[in-house]
Parts: sequence; C-alpha cells; structure tokens
Amino acid sequence: MILNLLGLAVIAIATFHVYRTARDNGRSAVLWAFATVGAGIGLQFIIPVVAVVVLTLFYVSSSQRGPVIDPSQMDALNSWATIFGVGGVILSFVAMGLILRFVARLPEDDPAGSAPPPPPPPDFGGAG
Repeated sequence: MILNLLGLAVIAIATFHVYRTARDNGRSAVLWAFATVGAGIGLQFIIPVVAVVVLTLFYVSSSQRGPVIDPSQMDALNSWATIFGVGGVILSFVAMGLILRFVARLPEDDPAGSAPPPPPPPDFGGAG
C-alpha cells in the first residue's frame, strides 16, 4: 500500500519535471508528459494486474477441485502478486528515469544545414 502511494507520488513529480524539461529544451512537453504518466501507470498498475489475472486463470484452470483455488495456490498467488507489484514499481522508476534522461538532452541541430560550408583551400599562385 505504501509502495503504491510512493509510486503515485513519483509519477506526479517525474511528470512535472519531464514537462518542464521538455518545454525548456524545445521538445513536445505535453507528449512527453503523457508518455511519462503512461509508463508510470502502465508499469506500476496495469501490467501487474493483468499478469496476476492471467496467473489466477491459470491456477483456476489447472485446479483438480474445479473452479476453486487451494490455499497453497492462494499463498503462491499472493507471493507472485507481490513480486509483480514490486517489479512493476521498479521498472516504472527506471522507465521514467530514462524518459527524463532523454528529454534532458538538448536536441541536436541539423549539422548539414546549420553551418556554412568551409571555404575552399587557398591557391598560392599556382605553384604546383
């Protein structure tokens, strides 16, 4: 529970910093802010929930007692849910850090069109 609240706080703070940094560096601030929120919510909440639902369906379909989960399977399911939850938070932090790192780089200008071509080499009176 505390890890989820910490995760939401980090999503909000990272989104603010990504938006501000992208705006200052001439990138699409709104697009990068949505990407940060999507990575945060997706990796922290959506993917772990989908993984636990799939694992639950697997346990129910492979149960010998019909559509009932044994207590031992329930303990295993709780363990997997915890692993998926913590892993999702860690992956979310990494993804948001990578987004912030990318947005913080200054965009490169077009090297071919930004500087004039160098002058031709000097000709010293045709001594050659």
